[in-house]
Amino acid sequence: MSMVSMRDVARAAGVSKATVSKVLSGKGSALRISPTTQSQVRAVANQLGYVPGPLIRYRSAEIADSPQTPSESSVPPAVQPPTVLPVVEAEAPPQDPSPEQSESGQSQT
Repeated sequence: MSMVSMRDVARAAGVSKATVSKVLSGKGSALRISPTTQSQVRAVANQLGYVPGPLIRYRSAEIADSPQTPSESSVPPAVQPPTVLPVVEAEAPPQDPSPEQSESGQSQT
């Protein structure tokens, strides 16, 4: 018998996999998922025998221990405008007379 996945719970409950994840991780209320939907997802998960994997259990415990307000690490930094540098025009390098030309400007051949 294979393990029941979040996808299986989502199909049976008639919701998205993301909704199942949010409800089972304990974030359903904070993310404004209705109490009816949360109850339905939990009931279907229990009925199917869904057991979260070790990583999901760890993350759920971490979330349960954290405050409901977002932490500084979860809030993205303000978007900074790109730095615009001034364009500097390069001067042409000085031209040396070629060794083929004499001082009078005539070719030495």
